[in-house]
Amino acid sequence: MDVKLAETKRDIMQGVAVLMDEHFEKKFNLLAEGHEMLREKLEPLDELPLLDTRVSALEAAVRKLNRDVAQLKKAQ
Repeated sequence: MDVKLAETKRDIMQGVAVLMDEHFEKKFNLLAEGHEMLREKLEPLDELPLLDTRVSALEAAVRKLNRDVAQLKKAQ
């Protein structure tokens, strides 16, 4: 009787494991896809220091050009 009970328990546990795999695998795959999409969006944030440097350089260039234009207008 104990052997039959153990076999039944094993069969039930295998069935539960199969159901859990089927149910949760889909959800984990969806979760992983969402996680990957978030990572793709966040990766460009690593470039912020470089972009900040480039923006500062562009702002300095615009200030210089504005001074040059102002001097040319005075010379007219």
